[in-house]
Amino acid sequence: MAIFGLGNNKADDWQNWTISVAKNPSEKQDDFRINPKGNTDIEVFNKKLEEISDEYIKQYDTNGDNKISYEEFEVYELKQLKENQSDIDGSLLEKAKTNLKNLYNNLNVDNDNESENQLDKREIMNMFHTMDGSNDAILNPDERQMHIDGLISQDEYTNLTEALSEEPLSAQEASKMIDAIDKTVDEKNLPEGKKFLIKNEMLNSIIKTFSIQNFLKANYEANFKNIK
Repeated sequence: MAIFGLGNNKADDWQNWTISVAKNPSEKQDDFRINPKGNTDIEVFNKKLEEISDEYIKQYDTNGDNKISYEEFEVYELKQLKENQSDIDGSLLEKAKTNLKNLYNNLNVDNDNESENQLDKREIMNMFHTMDGSNDAILNPDERQMHIDGLISQDEYTNLTEALSEEPLSAQEASKMIDAIDKTVDEKNLPEGKKFLIKNEMLNSIIKTFSIQNFLKANYEANFKNIK
């Protein structure tokens, strides 16, 4: 599914890129460039980040308040999905709605009264910025050091969208899920080596999801919460 679809200016390039990634996940796509080619200046990056975030919001915003409500988010995303996946059935549509709700809830990290529980520019800027450094959330989850180069790779896009398509996880919820996996797999009549492989795959998925979701929150607090 082409998550985060857009349709204007730089946003048009973003829409086409995300659709290509979604339709051809096994084919290597060129990185999506936010910064102008060859420019690594952080001030230029921040300006371009703000520009693409403004364009992003305009695609969804139907009432002109410069924010994205969940209803606006779902209507736009499902329209993109239906236009680019002609064979979608009822079950896939319901799954898509669940994923979109989780995406929206995870992106909506600032639930104060001022934002009225809608996505604003700060949160969209945070989305793109965190996506640019999402590999670091997996490799260095405790260091909070992000490598920002103005490029979004296919892996970075996939890592973030997959993690945010899951229900928001707290540390307690993640711990409960890990305990449940241990118990369920241990009860299976399987060789110990097979149990280890199953646990490792499932646990890595939970840890990856938890790390990126919390990386998104930490990055917002550090870089975007106080932007006016």
